[in-house]
Amino acid sequence: MSRQEGTWRLTKPLRLLADKPTKLAYWGLLGSSTLATLSSNILNAPLGIIRAELSSTVAEIVLMVSAFTVVLTIAVPVAGWCCDRFGNRRMLLWAFALMVAADVMGFMTDTVGMLVSVRAVQGLATSFIAPGVQKSLIVIWPSLRRRSLALWASALGVGQVLGPLAGGAISQTLGWRAVFLVHSLLCALMLCLLLATLPAVIDRTVRTNIAGLFLLVAGAAGVVVGFTLFAQRTLSSSAIISGLLGSVLLVGFVWVARQKPDTLIDPRHLIDRRFAGSAAGAAAGMFAMGSFLVATPLFLSAHLDTRPDVIGAVLCCLAIAMSLGGPLAGVLCRRLTVNGVVRLGLLANIVAAIGMGVVYLLPAPEAIVVTAALLLTLAGFGISVVQSMSAETLAASPSGGSGLGIGIHNMLKFAGMAVAYAWIAAFPPGENPLLSFAGVAFGVTTAFIFVWSTGQRATARR
Repeated sequence: MSRQEGTWRLTKPLRLLADKPTKLAYWGLLGSSTLATLSSNILNAPLGIIRAELSSTVAEIVLMVSAFTVVLTIAVPVAGWCCDRFGNRRMLLWAFALMVAADVMGFMTDTVGMLVSVRAVQGLATSFIAPGVQKSLIVIWPSLRRRSLALWASALGVGQVLGPLAGGAISQTLGWRAVFLVHSLLCALMLCLLLATLPAVIDRTVRTNIAGLFLLVAGAAGVVVGFTLFAQRTLSSSAIISGLLGSVLLVGFVWVARQKPDTLIDPRHLIDRRFAGSAAGAAAGMFAMGSFLVATPLFLSAHLDTRPDVIGAVLCCLAIAMSLGGPLAGVLCRRLTVNGVVRLGLLANIVAAIGMGVVYLLPAPEAIVVTAALLLTLAGFGISVVQSMSAETLAASPSGGSGLGIGIHNMLKFAGMAVAYAWIAAFPPGENPLLSFAGVAFGVTTAFIFVWSTGQRATARR
């Protein structure tokens, strides 16, 4: 059986579903977001152990972390289009199957190079999870959009909570390779749950423009890889060439999309104040989160020789705040505009970044750890609020119902995290914490000004 909802068609897969989507499918989607977040951060706590065991440099460790985000950023626009064309259910199932395979590879790895490859494959799998979950929640349960997106932001926070704790505890007792084994089992269970409960959302009207998709993916790859190479310091010329070439290809994508918007996306939708403001806020939130999640363990291990499980507990403060921040965003919206709530969340991250830059001046190690935990709690609330409200603004924009539009939004969002990793690799907190976190504060402040300006234009138009 099927039913029509605009241009979207819900189909009953394998005759396993009732006509009405079940609550189990709803919570399965939220759990998928949690597992995707786990895959991104579960190795953050044992970074020091991995670096020592594999005899790697800080730049190599950050490259291992950033490989996940670089591939995710590059692939997510095409992943969003694939969810439109081939169905969210099919893409989510393939994503979790690929994640299980990557985890098995990670369990057997013994070099930094192999670990970088594993993280890249995990990033590719996650690129299909992000747009697949968002589109499913918006289209299958349209009346619950704001509630769903708030819970989605909280689900990301839950993943942030469990990742550092699980990664620290498992690596402390069983070794860091066992982290991959545990994650593979969880992904296999989620694969079975989605197979049994999730209906498919397919837009058969989507047309294929291979040239446009190639320009988008190649352009995004050039820019993001350029940032990543530049952070390695020894590859500056390659980084500049990659960045310039990527920028030219993105201009080509805009030109092709303008000529044939029905086969890709109307470029005017990408400069719509709601889409642009939402993307800027989401990118800044991910930039802050990526910086905190990588810089904090590197800082604590370098300056205080902090144990992995303690580092995991500190990072957990950010994660717990993120899991609670989704409902908080709904409360704040009763008193402020959506744009105002996003600005408030960005402001919290600016304060947290400045605080993290000077916390190392405290005299006692215990005071540094406690203060860092409090600052990360503030940052976590801000990140969750920003992500939740940015997703709400995206859903209300002209591109909110398009898988490719959601994919491009996610590309810009995760590009913020890729830039964060590049910044921390270029200016590690072990050398100069003040400079590292000052850059984070500057980046988020720039986004704050842009988001504020989009809100002002919206007010003026009214």
